[in-house]
Amino acid sequence: MPSRMCISPIHNKKGILHRSSNGTSEERWAASSCAMDSLYDLDLISETVPVILDNSKSWYKVQSSSMKLGERGAAHVAGVSRADLQKNRFYSNILLINRTASPLSWFMECKDRNNRSAIMLPYTFLPTMAARHLREAADKIRRLLGEYDAIHVRRGDKIKTRKDRFGVLRTLHPHLDRDTRPEFIQRRISQWIPPGRTLFIASNERSPGFFSLLATKYKLAYSSNYSIILDSVVKNNYQLFMIERLILFGAKTFVKTFKVDEMDLSLTDDPKKNTKMWQKPVYTIDGEES
Repeated sequence: MPSRMCISPIHNKKGILHRSSNGTSEERWAASSCAMDSLYDLDLISETVPVILDNSKSWYKVQSSSMKLGERGAAHVAGVSRADLQKNRFYSNILLINRTASPLSWFMECKDRNNRSAIMLPYTFLPTMAARHLREAADKIRRLLGEYDAIHVRRGDKIKTRKDRFGVLRTLHPHLDRDTRPEFIQRRISQWIPPGRTLFIASNERSPGFFSLLATKYKLAYSSNYSIILDSVVKNNYQLFMIERLILFGAKTFVKTFKVDEMDLSLTDDPKKNTKMWQKPVYTIDGEES
């Protein structure tokens, strides 16, 4: 794993493996990144799969050894299936295999991104491997919440629109803006979450009071309600996201924005995967376009 993770909205396209000798560039990278062990419990991950950071002596030894071995030292296996890796004897003699073949794709969790059946670690693995201080903060908040339900409301970047050549607004997720508004959320989740329950909301919506309508049916809770716990722990938005994710997973009923797996509950039926099809937004129940 890389020793630091980019947390800047504008990602470092040079990647972890191509560090610049320019001091100013290094300073910018340090300011827009955080140490991996401030996010993840590397010892806990290592109980399942050993972790070597890219700034460690172990990684230096691996790289040095792979260079000395020549063709048997390292292999980049983009597009190679796990079955081929197991069957082909060539790979069994390789010291270092770059499974994702991208220095920025460590988070792909050892899977072929084009073949979900090739996943070697479940999607839930990394979220549960948060650093100890983040897990402890999430545990404190969960205890204060008691028994609760939760929803994750993804808006922001996902509801952006653009005009086509005729000046008509279009979006990649035509129902998402509608489905993640409080009146539609209330209608949707009522089948799973009864009135009066404590409802924890995690969202990238920045409008104050946006979800207030839901307070007529539920006891609302946000991470901002627990600043006394979080202020001394959270140093960046990614740490906050990781804590919120642990809280979401601890809910009795968890409703995601998008359905990922067949058994998931979701706020919208729009597919999460980017279809590249820009469509007119829909804001009404009967499906009429705006």
